[in-house]
Amino acid sequence: DGLEPGRSACEGEPLADSAAPQIQAGVPRIIKELDSQLPHTLDTILAKAMARDIIHEVYEPRLEQVNIKDLVSGYAIDIGHSLLFPIELIPADIPNLLLDPQQVRYIHRNAVSNACKYGKPGGVVKTTVLYHELRKELEMLVINEPGHGHTEIIALGEEAHRAVFAQGKLLHNHLQSGKKFVSSGDGAWIMQKCAKTMKGECQIRFEEDQTVFCFTCPAAPASPSAPLAESRLSSSLSSSARDFVVPDNTWAIAID
Repeated sequence: DGLEPGRSACEGEPLADSAAPQIQAGVPRIIKELDSQLPHTLDTILAKAMARDIIHEVYEPRLEQVNIKDLVSGYAIDIGHSLLFPIELIPADIPNLLLDPQQVRYIHRNAVSNACKYGKPGGVVKTTVLYHELRKELEMLVINEPGHGHTEIIALGEEAHRAVFAQGKLLHNHLQSGKKFVSSGDGAWIMQKCAKTMKGECQIRFEEDQTVFCFTCPAAPASPSAPLAESRLSSSLSSSARDFVVPDNTWAIAID
């Protein structure tokens, strides 16, 4: 009782008048953060849905025109934009290719994630993309420096290769247990199934000074008139975008 309308019981200050400008001032930053994070979040959701369909063998590849460098660049760790995650294209002017962007991105992202997890801590993880024009084939290498247990892995020979792409097996836990493989996630197994749906294959080589993951698949050059997959998405989003204005007397904003 006795408080003026719009004043706090603790401070006696007007709430709506002081809070609204601060909220309004912070909106551009919030929208910018959402704009940068939303594509990654949506891509993660789509990848999980795709993995489910691939596991149940109901996924059909969706070929689109793809700029391979743009496709594998970025993510949260600045692939292609830092010295720790360089990208090399051979030749440097690889044409736009007809590929399933979602599957290629899934394979590459998981290969890089595994290289960071099992390779040298803080080591360089390099992506090399080669296009063999005569046989119309894409070859993608993810190369990392040796990590823990690398010598023991080499000693396993072909058994190590089989363990990487086997369902419910984890190579590094095998080294720790010494007797049997330990059940784990099926990331590499799903990667191999992705490759098979594109008539391709995943391989891995454990060499003395590096580990090389290799993905190959057929890839025909795209027609120059076909729209890029990413540009179609961007134009769709931009055409539906509208300026956002904070309503009067707004105290907080939540986006679901």
